[in-house]
This record gives sequence, C-alpha cells and structure tokens, in this order.
Amino acid sequence: MHAVSDVSDYHEPDWAKLVRDYGRDRIPFLDVFVDTACRPLELDGRSVFVFDSRLGCTSLHVARKGCEVTCCVAGVEDGAELTRLLSENEVRNVSVVVEVPVSQGGPRIFPFLGRRFDVAVIAVPGAPSASTESALRETARLLKPGGSLVLIVWSHVMQSRPVDPTLQLGVERLSLSARQTWVPPFAAAVTRAGFENVVSSVLKVSCEAPSHRDFTKLSGSVKPWKRRLLGSAVMDAMDVMDGPQDVRGPVPMHGFAILLRAEAPQGS
Repeated sequence: MHAVSDVSDYHEPDWAKLVRDYGRDRIPFLDVFVDTACRPLELDGRSVFVFDSRLGCTSLHVARKGCEVTCCVAGVEDGAELTRLLSENEVRNVSVVVEVPVSQGGPRIFPFLGRRFDVAVIAVPGAPSASTESALRETARLLKPGGSLVLIVWSHVMQSRPVDPTLQLGVERLSLSARQTWVPPFAAAVTRAGFENVVSSVLKVSCEAPSHRDFTKLSGSVKPWKRRLLGSAVMDAMDVMDGPQDVRGPVPMHGFAILLRAEAPQGS
C-alpha cells in the first residue's frame, strides 16, 4: 500500500539560521526536512539508526530529538569527518560506525545484528540507485518488527533574482518532478525492500537572503552540485539563476524533499 499527499510549504524566516546550519551540514534546509519527516514518530528515548555521510550529517539533526543515535557511514574518512563535526557541535548521543567495505557495486552490509532499532532514517539526494536499494534492504533487516523507516530525498534551488518567470517555471517543474518522477520509484524501492504501509509527501521550503551579496556567499559553495541533483532538464530552465550582481532586495531560495515513511512487517 502506498499513499501520497500533495506538496506542503514551509517558510524559514531566519536566513542567519540557514547559513549556520549550512556551515555545519552542507545541505540547506536539511534540518527542516528531518524535523518534518520525524515529527510524527516522537523519537525521544528511542533507538535510531541513521545511514549518513560526512556531506549529509543527518544524524546531527536527528540527535537533537533526544534519542540515542547509531550512525553508519560509508568509509573511514567519512567517519572521521562526521565525528569531528559532531564534536564541534557538542553532540554526544551519536555513535559513529563505519560500514563494512564491499566491492564496487556490491551489496551494502551494515555491521549490526538484526532487529535492534526502533527507527531508521536515511537521507539521499537525487534518483534511486542500486546502492540506495541495497541500503534499504539492510535497513529492513535492522529494524524491530513494526519499526519505522524515514526516507528523505532532497534537493534545492538557488534563485538569484527576486522575480524571474523563467526561474519560477524551473521551481514549479522541480515541484512537479518531485511528485511525479521521484515519488513512484522510491516508494517502489521501499516496498521491494520489504516495508509496508508506505506514505509519501513532498515538502517545499523557502527562505530569503537579505541581499544578493548574502545569497552569493552561500550559493557559490553549492553551485557544482546543482546540475547533478536537479537534472539537466530543470537546470536548463534555470540558467538565469546566476544573474547580474546588482540585484537589489531579498533573494529567494527553495528546497524540496520527498518524505517517505514506512513500517517493517510486524511478523518479521
């Protein structure tokens, strides 16, 4: 069973908060995505598994919910980087474990016995891949019967002109793409991994930089990721986003995520 809801909107009024969070985890709006996805689960006091990377730092946001977090990362370097970031932010309720190495393209193997976690959280960019499917199958093995999966698939749009019909078309295209192109394959992957009661929603988050100068401080750091995350079709509609430097007034920025929640079978 798979239920889909429509796009919901959230406006983050504090640009300074976004910049601070971006400096910690390198993904704009990730804290909002995690908070929205996990809010119905009441994580306080529960055991949570997070499959993370030094780029994502999903565990940083999950740990703020008052739960005990076990984070698995893909490599030794990722583990060292994430441990450093958690220490810098005085986060002490996260244990970082390095994933068992596998051959290129081989199945993921998480170094834990099964049926030990109440909740699992995974955040990934872009389209589903064989690696994502493998991670979902391993996650299903780790959850207790009836345990909850939260899958966050994120992307973002930097918009460097206050009013631009071409760029707004690109934003709407991404919103439509999130519903029609991203949701079905990820929902199918979650179902194939053995999960039940899959529910998905799309979240659009926005914020405004006080000025173009403030905007470019942040947008320049993520420019190389845009085409890979958004896809060429959307990016072609957004070539104007790096517009003239004399833009005045607030500059908008948008983030999108599909949020999927599912349950491990009761009888597993």
